[in-house]
Amino acid sequence: MRSHPKIPSQARKVFNGIRCEVYNWDQEMYDGSTQIFERIRHIDGAFVVACTPDNQIIITHQEQPLRPIFISLPGGTIETDEDPLFWAKRELLEETGYISDEFIHWKTTDYNMSVVSFCDYYIARNCQHIQDIAPDSGEKIALKMISFDEFLLLSEDSHFQHRDISDELFLARLYPQKKEHLRKMFFWEV
Repeated sequence: MRSHPKIPSQARKVFNGIRCEVYNWDQEMYDGSTQIFERIRHIDGAFVVACTPDNQIIITHQEQPLRPIFISLPGGTIETDEDPLFWAKRELLEETGYISDEFIHWKTTDYNMSVVSFCDYYIARNCQHIQDIAPDSGEKIALKMISFDEFLLLSEDSHFQHRDISDELFLARLYPQKKEHLRKMFFWEV
């Protein structure tokens, strides 16, 4: 996993799991005393806003063990220390059967203070279908093509798993300039 600025260099790894690591450290308090602080470093993620030549956005409806059905962008967890873009491209092909040669990094988000994890978002333009989807054994995936306006409406859908970008989608619904900027970014008109 990438190092994270919210985990101090003096932190000790006290647990190493499959999808997370737990760190703790001695933290000096304002009165000079010391307390043990702790943080969970969760595995990172990479996701794609996948845009087709006819200005549709590909989303997935997924079912996974122990989770209710959810709506997601193509993507998932980064299982090694490889580049997030590598994983975004891999997940796009696996979950949708689409590829693109035109990727840009849109943003990186972070979890809260107790559980820290990076999530990289990419925009892929002119996605082309080349194969059937190949979900992991723990995934059931159905694809749906939606318009840009329908994509923005996901900001209020409780099944949309990307709460970290919902505010931006909601603001684009409220402010015409933000909406136009985001639309141009997604369809690479800027």
